Amino acid sequence: YNTTRHNATTGTFGSVVQAETADTKEQVAIKLITLGDRFYPKYVEREILNHRQLVHPHIVSFKEVFLTRSHLAIVMEFVGGGTLQGWVEKHGRVPEWQARCFFQQLVLALHYSHKSLGISHRDIKLGNILLNDKYQVPILKLCDFGYSKDYSPVGSLPKTRVGTAAYISPEVAGASAGNAAYDSEKADVWSSAVTLYCMLAGRYPFMNGNKAPDLYQIKTLKDKQVDAALDVLSEYGVSNDCKALLKHTLRVAPNKRYGLDQIMENSWYREYLPDLSKMVSRKTEYDQSDEEVRLVLSQAERLSRKIIETGSALDEFDDEMAAEVADELLGSGGDFSFIRRHGRSKDTDDMTIEHQ
Repeated sequence: YNTTRHNATTGTFGSVVQAETADTKEQVAIKLITLGDRFYPKYVEREILNHRQLVHPHIVSFKEVFLTRSHLAIVMEFVGGGTLQGWVEKHGRVPEWQARCFFQQLVLALHYSHKSLGISHRDIKLGNILLNDKYQVPILKLCDFGYSKDYSPVGSLPKTRVGTAAYISPEVAGASAGNAAYDSEKADVWSSAVTLYCMLAGRYPFMNGNKAPDLYQIKTLKDKQVDAALDVLSEYGVSNDCKALLKHTLRVAPNKRYGLDQIMENSWYREYLPDLSKMVSRKTEYDQSDEEVRLVLSQAERLSRKIIETGSALDEFDDEMAAEVADELLGSGGDFSFIRRHGRSKDTDDMTIEHQ
C-alpha cells in the first residue's frame, strides 16, 4: 500500500490514513494502531473480529489486517465524503427529509448488526458515520467498531460504561463492571436518536449550563427534560411525527424505549424508505480466515510486549536485530515475514507498506 494522504484522522484506538493498493491503485483507508503501552489487545481483537463479520451497504467494509514493525494495520473500504459531523458543521441544521434519509440508513445498519449477528456498536455518533458524497443524497457508512460488543450466545452482555458522553444513554452513563448488564440494542437506539436530534437542531439535546455535555446530567436525566429538549425542535419546524418518534426512542427507561424493530415499523421512519429487497452487499475480496486473523493479533500482542520491554519499536532496529526479535517472538525457526515493514520510499514522500 502507498499512502495518498498523510493528514490522518483519529478513531477510538488509532489513526487512519488514506492509501492505495500498489497493484490496482484501489483507494483504501488504513487504521494504524500503535504497538506498545497503549495497545489494548482486548479492545483491538473485539473491534477486528466484530467488524470483519459485518457485510452491509451502510457499514464500512473490512478488508484485512496485517502487522508492521510498529503498528497493527486494519485495511478498510475508503469513503471519501468525510464524517456526518463535518457535514453538519459545514451545512448547519439538516432539513428533516435529509435527516430522515440519513437516519434510515443508520437504523438499517444497526438492525442488521444487532438482529443478524448480535453485535452492538456502543459508540454511535456523528463522528463515526462516514458519507459517500458522490450521489445527490450521500450514502451513509457506519464505522469505528472499537467499542463494539458481541452479545450473541457466544458473547457476553455489556456492563461497562463506554462511548461518547453526549450520545450515551442514562443506563450506560450509570454503568459499572459490578452492576447488572444493560440492553445494548436500546443503548444504540438512544445514541442513534441523539444523532438524529443533532442533525435537526445542530446542537446536542442535553447540555449543562456551560452548553457542554455532562455525564452526571445524562445519568440523572428525567423524561420531562427529554420532553423539554424535544420542544426546542418546534422552533426549527420539525414535524410532530418526527418528534413523536424521538420521544419513543429517547425514553429514559430502556423498557419503555423503542427497539430497532419498532423504529422500522414507524410511519415517519418508513416514508420514502427505499425497497429493501434491492439492497445487496458485495463480499470483500480480501478474505482472511479466523485463524489467520487471530494469528496476526497474537503476534501483535507479543510484539507489543517486546516493545514495552525494550523501550523501542522494531522500526528503530536494523534488519538483523529485528529478525532476532521476530525469531524470539515466534520461536525457533520463526518466520520474519509476519512483520510487514513500512517506511519512506526513496523516490516519493508517500509511506509504502510492503504487503506480501
